[in-house]
Amino acid sequence: MRKRICALIISAILLLSSAFSVGAVSDTEYDYTVDLSSGKRVAISKCYTVEEIVSEFDGKAFGTVSDMFTDSDDNIYLLCKGENLIVKLDKNGNFVTSYDNKNGGGLKSPGGMFVDKDGDIFVADTGNYRIVHLSPNGAFEEEFTTPEGLELDDGERFSPSKLAISNSGYIYSMSYQNLMKVDVENTFRGYIGSTKVSLTFTQIIVNLFATQAQKKQLQKVEPEPYTNFIMGDDQYIYAVTLDYKNGQIKKLNAVGSNVFPVQDYGEPYYNKSGSSVQPIFTDISVNKDGVINVIEKNSCKIYQYDNEGTLLCVYGGYGTATGMLEVPTCIDELSDGTVLVYDEAKGLVFYKPTEFITAVHDALGYYKDCYYIEAMEYWQKALDICESYTLAHQGIGQAYYKMKEYDKAIEEYELGDLKSNYSQAFDKKRTNWLQDNFGWFFIAVLVFIIAAVYGVRAFKKLSVKCEYAYKGIRTGTQRKNRR
Repeated sequence: MRKRICALIISAILLLSSAFSVGAVSDTEYDYTVDLSSGKRVAISKCYTVEEIVSEFDGKAFGTVSDMFTDSDDNIYLLCKGENLIVKLDKNGNFVTSYDNKNGGGLKSPGGMFVDKDGDIFVADTGNYRIVHLSPNGAFEEEFTTPEGLELDDGERFSPSKLAISNSGYIYSMSYQNLMKVDVENTFRGYIGSTKVSLTFTQIIVNLFATQAQKKQLQKVEPEPYTNFIMGDDQYIYAVTLDYKNGQIKKLNAVGSNVFPVQDYGEPYYNKSGSSVQPIFTDISVNKDGVINVIEKNSCKIYQYDNEGTLLCVYGGYGTATGMLEVPTCIDELSDGTVLVYDEAKGLVFYKPTEFITAVHDALGYYKDCYYIEAMEYWQKALDICESYTLAHQGIGQAYYKMKEYDKAIEEYELGDLKSNYSQAFDKKRTNWLQDNFGWFFIAVLVFIIAAVYGVRAFKKLSVKCEYAYKGIRTGTQRKNRR
């Protein structure tokens, strides 16, 4: 009971504090999530703690970092845009080496990078209009300039800002906020994941009747732009966009179709004038279990979702205190679950997962691999730490549902306030009951039908007798009157 009262008090404090700008506040012992049914914030146990911040390398400041990458050995690569330099750190943030690509003409305002499983480095050398391939020791290998077959509008040039390399060797890059695919021969293979553009009535009329010269003078209709993307270990492309209609977070398969749930992500941000501003996600990370972290530009918060688009937690936020952020630009994750965020005002921030969020991630991992009993154990562990985390009840309910224990699933769904799944589990329970009791149910229905038939026949006979009796009485009365 006391835990629930404390959770309600903390939730009220969070709601009140959200109405004001956050300044230099102390670190809190609570993060929060958002209730699915009410849309209100719910205080939960702390998910991440900051124990380390690295602000320089080899005695120099990082400056503006445009991208960050962690390889399979947990080495950390920072792409320093202002210094035109790649800085390599170990998993603890200690300086290892740096690459400037001087033997390949240097770098100019690089925007993104990717390190493959062999340690080769690929850089989106934006200012030089190319993609540069470096060896693991930083030596220049080759460059990819304007892909063959790529058609650009007047005044445009191939200007890659982000990139990723698939296991099959395809290069995916972001140029002018569109995603494109290029093969190893530097041949353009098309744009992927583009949002379908809906034309207005006026635009349709113009396309029908305007001349080519008039059409060129009109503003070009573009799909909603991408802001960043990465390649997951599962070879899906995880991207953040400004596409509020079809979901700002996307998971693109090999043919460019989004397989991530289409819904609203993040929360509206209220600026100093009190106006509501749509959330803007600027970077994204994903781990081996499909857990996604995204940076929200306006509030400086980190929103974390599972592989089905369910919000797990919200942490960070604007402020100067430990655990808060001021100008976050890049995000990635180490194999032990440590989330790395580069903040231009603070440096490289190491967010260490707490026992609570580690239990949540373990539960999701076991559930994904169909180990439902193990998943329930970790969900229960999360509940023992944070009683207000209704998502754990939902997770236990889903595990029971997969195990076909529908009575227990219904109970957990009710505790987790998951009405849709509650109805689904109830339907399954009813169907199973009918299947298990079909013989008796069939006999009961048959008996009911036979009884109904005989009942109707008996009723008809009784009705006829009553009618005859009534007519006989009436006839007898009439004869008596005649006498």
